[in-house]
Parts: sequence; structure tokens; C-alpha cells
Amino acid sequence: MDSHEIMQRIANSRIVFRDSFRDLEHFYNTINKDEIRFTIVSSDQLIKKFYCDGLRFVMNYLSSMYALKSLVQAQINNLNITEEFKKEYACKIKYNFRDNALAMFVESCRNVFVHEGIPFAKIVFTGQKIELLVDVKELQKSPYFENKGKAYIKDKDVINFYEVCREHYNLTNSFYEWFWSNIQFNISAEHK
Repeated sequence: MDSHEIMQRIANSRIVFRDSFRDLEHFYNTINKDEIRFTIVSSDQLIKKFYCDGLRFVMNYLSSMYALKSLVQAQINNLNITEEFKKEYACKIKYNFRDNALAMFVESCRNVFVHEGIPFAKIVFTGQKIELLVDVKELQKSPYFENKGKAYIKDKDVINFYEVCREHYNLTNSFYEWFWSNIQFNISAEHK
């Protein structure tokens, strides 16, 4: 596979990642419209549907994030890129993901969700919003939750998982904006 094919696959994976987050965001915004929120809260059947749909969108987001990350990690050394870019890439990965409490938390959650589902999520109606919250104590009981995720938790009892996904999307998307614009420059510089 040449660099062009690799970049096309990364671009496709990035579109899936972006669209998965947009689906989650659209779902969250839709269920929090007044006319819909009050309908959901008044029906046990609709609450269950919201819960299952919410989990589905979260899992789709996490799966697409992991697929994109794995693809880039697996293919980075197969690209015709400069040593300078490789060094900058390694620094950005460390800063944005390996040394970032939010990224480590999301990775730990994904690991739990893949192996156990999301049994410790709960729906809360605050009067203003419907939230999908993750119970921190239950999350930490899982043998699949890794210590690297604890720095983000601090003293929280519950975590709004939509907000976590939104923050994580912004972090990850920012990295891939940088990656995409710089990797293209480095590849094209090698072909001049």
C-alpha cells in the first residue's frame, strides 16, 4: 500500500469518526429539546429507548475513535514522511493522548465498555436536561478499568459522558487537523 492509499484510508476513518460524534451530538441535542425531553421523561418505554440509543451513539463514537487511532498508529511508519515529522508526531501523541488525563480516561472507559457494556450508566433528568451519567465507583470496580484513567476522575461521583465525549472529540479532532495538514505537507515535500 502506498502513501496515497494509506492517507485515503485515514481520511475515510476520520470521516467515520467525525460523523459518529455528530450523530451523538445530534441525538443529545434532539432529546434535550423541550418538546421531546418532556415526552421522554413521561414514558418508561421512551426512557429505555433513550438509554439504549444513548449507549449506542457513545459506543459508535468510541469505536470509531479507536479505529482511527489504531489505523494511524499501524501505518505511520509506512508513510514517506520526514524524520522531523516523526519526532513532532511523537511529541503530539504524548502531549495529546499519553499524558492527557481526559484521553486516558476515555481509553480506560472504552476498555470497560467493550468487555462489559455500560451497565453503570444512568439517566438523570435535571429539569433542564437529560444526561447520560457514568457512576464512577461502579466504573472503577471493573477489572477492565485501568489506573491510567483515574487522574481525570479526581473526586467526581458521576461523570456526564456526553460532555466527556465532546471534550475528547475536540482534543482528538484538533490533533488530526494538525496531523492531516502536516502529513500532507511532508508527503508532498518528499515527492518534489
